[in-house]
Amino acid sequence: MFDLPTYLKRPDALTKAEAYQIYQALHPRNADTDEDFATLWAMVLEDALAYASIRVRWNLQSRAERNAVDAARTAHHNSFIKALQALSRHTTKCGAPDWLKQLGDPAVNRKRIGDFAGYLVLFGVLQGR
Repeated sequence: MFDLPTYLKRPDALTKAEAYQIYQALHPRNADTDEDFATLWAMVLEDALAYASIRVRWNLQSRAERNAVDAARTAHHNSFIKALQALSRHTTKCGAPDWLKQLGDPAVNRKRIGDFAGYLVLFGVLQGR
């Protein structure tokens, strides 16, 4: 059973408030009319959904099933990180703050960045209401 208070005590935990702050910061003022942003944002969301889907299923899988999808999970995680980095370069060029630094170094904070994928899926689900 998942325990949110225990998760939030971890040094690499990402709170919903932090995730939402990053989410808001990554949208530059002209995001609605910026075609490059729209393309990069779609890539981020597709990668977040693919990675989060594997992570949710992880909880239901046997060790053998996990071993069978582990390489794909890592590949989707890497793809999500690369998509975030591309979006960050674009939004920083457009004058937005460097929001990606708040997630940490991908070499050190992979789990935190992966958690952000889950939050993006959550925010997208809520936006779709």
